[in-house]
Amino acid sequence: MITQYLHRLIDPVLDFIYPPVCPICNEAIESYAPMCDHCRSLIQNQIKIKTHHPQDFHHLDGAFLLDRVITFWEYTREMETCVHLVKYQSRKKLGGFIAQFLNESIQNLCFPLPDYIIPVPLHPRRFRERGFNQSVIYAKVISRMTGAALNLRWLRRFRYTQTQTCLSAEERQFNVRDAFFVKNPVRLEDKRIWLVDDVITSGATVNSCARALREAGACSVIGMGLSRPQLYEPAISP
Repeated sequence: MITQYLHRLIDPVLDFIYPPVCPICNEAIESYAPMCDHCRSLIQNQIKIKTHHPQDFHHLDGAFLLDRVITFWEYTREMETCVHLVKYQSRKKLGGFIAQFLNESIQNLCFPLPDYIIPVPLHPRRFRERGFNQSVIYAKVISRMTGAALNLRWLRRFRYTQTQTCLSAEERQFNVRDAFFVKNPVRLEDKRIWLVDDVITSGATVNSCARALREAGACSVIGMGLSRPQLYEPAISP
C-alpha cells in the first residue's frame, strides 16, 4: 500500500522530468500506454495467424510431437523489439499489452479449446536470474480470453540450459533434450494442452515439452508463440 502511494506521488514527477517514449519508435508519448498510438496500430495490423505443421520442423531429429504450432505475427522489427524488451528488460506491462491484441485471433481458431494452458517453464535458476517467466504473461492473457485453466505447476524444467539464441537446430535440440518432466502425470491423461512460449524458432523447446506432456498421457498438444524468428545458422568456416 505504501509503495503504491509513493509511486502515485513520484511517477508524475519522473514523467515530467523524463517524458515517456515509445519503445518502438522512440517518440514521446503522453499517455500511460506502453507504446504510441501509431505503433499500436502498426502491431495490430501486422497480426497474421500462421499454422506450422510437423513437416515445417523437418530439421529436428525424431518425431515432432505437437499437433501443430500457431504463431500470430511475422517476426518484424517491431515484434522483435517488443519481444526483447519484455524478455530481457522486464517490460511485463508491454507483454500484457501485446497479448491483448490476440483476442479476436484466439476466438477465431478452428479447433477445440484446451483443458489446460501451460507456459513453457523456466529452470528455477533462470527464473531467479530474470525474476519472471515471460511466457506466463502471454499464457495468462490467453487463459482469460478462452476461460481455459492456466496451469503453472505440472510441467517442470529440471535441467538448466544455455540460451538457444545462437545455436543451430541440432544444438538447440541437444540443449533441451530431456530437460522437462511432468509432476502428477495422471492429471494430464487424455487432456488437451495449449503450450505457450514467446517465440518458437526451431521448435526444439516446445517439442521437448510436448514429449513430457505426451508421456504423461496428454492426447493433444498445440504450441502457441507470438512469432517464429528465422532459425540462426552458424557460419561454416572455410
